[in-house]
Amino acid sequence: METAVHVGSGQGLWGFDLEGETVSVIEDFSKSVVTGAGALTGTSDDGKTVAIDPISGIVFFSTILPVIAGWLKQCKGLKNDQVQGYVAQRHADPKTSAKQETDLQKKILVECRKLAKEEKRNAKATGIPADVGRYSIDERTAAKLAHNAIGQFSQADTATAAKLVAACSVGA
Repeated sequence: METAVHVGSGQGLWGFDLEGETVSVIEDFSKSVVTGAGALTGTSDDGKTVAIDPISGIVFFSTILPVIAGWLKQCKGLKNDQVQGYVAQRHADPKTSAKQETDLQKKILVECRKLAKEEKRNAKATGIPADVGRYSIDERTAAKLAHNAIGQFSQADTATAAKLVAACSVGA
């Protein structure tokens, strides 16, 4: 069995210029999803399994959550108050639930690749080393995050779900 290497920066919600409740609801949901998913792993550039610390996982998920919400709304033409009902209805049906989780898993992995490229490009431009560890999430971890995010969002109370969707829509 390979020994996992720890990666992650432990930084705050960099990349967000949101304040107050908007960040709080996104961060709270992200924390719940990431901690509920268990151990997060990824694959380093040299092919080794790495452990992603919970703080980096929360930062990562907080970063992509608005992208996921915007993607869902755009693809399905949903309004803010329709998102939870749509997700919950599909989650209740085993056939559509599996497809919904697979689609979200793929979206998470696509965002990981995009963010890693952007991080490397910024590092090259600034001379500051790239911190791509949090974007090295593997398929298994992306599947766990997708499953946990959909389940928790589907079961959230309506007010919390509405706040989350509204927070993710800021600047979108």
